[in-house]
Amino acid sequence: MIDTHVHLFSDPDDCRFPVHHNAPYQPKVGFGPEQLKPLLPGAGIEAVVLVHPEPYQDDHRWLIHCLDELPQISRGICHFFPQNPRTPAQIRQIANDPRIVGVRLHAYAPERLPPLDWITLNSFWTAANEAGLLVQLHLEPRYADAFTPMLERFPQVSVVIDHCGRPLQGNLAEFEKVIAWSRFPQTFMKLSMLTPKDHYPHRDIGPFVRRLFDAFGPDRLLFGGTVPCTNPAEILAQKERLLRLLETVGTAEMMKIWGNNARKLFRFG
Repeated sequence: MIDTHVHLFSDPDDCRFPVHHNAPYQPKVGFGPEQLKPLLPGAGIEAVVLVHPEPYQDDHRWLIHCLDELPQISRGICHFFPQNPRTPAQIRQIANDPRIVGVRLHAYAPERLPPLDWITLNSFWTAANEAGLLVQLHLEPRYADAFTPMLERFPQVSVVIDHCGRPLQGNLAEFEKVIAWSRFPQTFMKLSMLTPKDHYPHRDIGPFVRRLFDAFGPDRLLFGGTVPCTNPAEILAQKERLLRLLETVGTAEMMKIWGNNARKLFRFG
């Protein structure tokens, strides 16, 4: 497998990689490359996509450190703010590192919502396009309308949608707009954060996962285990859960979801 959604955190006492003063949350313990490496063989993971976590905001020193510590088997997704006038130049600069394959944009917390006007988003997508990076979009379905013009305008920019498009954080009409993005060939859906029904928000994600498979097809779906996990069994449990949700899908198609799609999209050799 290639795990396409790995968050790593520095030790809270490591002054080399401080949490940003605007961090939305504070990691309580560190979970870095040295903790991740021993998990990978037992979980059957050959490579990982490191998704820069929000506590570091647009300071990517920790992400670069993690990429250095996981040579050959890691790629990085950075995080910038579309409303920052320095963002386009920063995106182009960090893209000089071939291990950086994308830039992530958040539109899911109202108190931290970036401007979603056409000018701001167009500038962000333009910078990603010029830098040769994909856009990783983490959103609640209610904000989908703002991004459809970007998908129409930039067919050459691959877009990865996080966490099944968060179907449990919206109503059906809102989520239909995310499903409709499957008409854009450059969109990919990440099957991650498969919340069981006995957890908040206590809704069954199973029908949504099957709907995403039918809409996007096996060639545009990705597996995300959402590490950190403390042992391989946690990652394998998420794999088993996805297998149960897609129990009628054949082995060849599941191999695409487990890693073959990610190998091409995130430029693993």
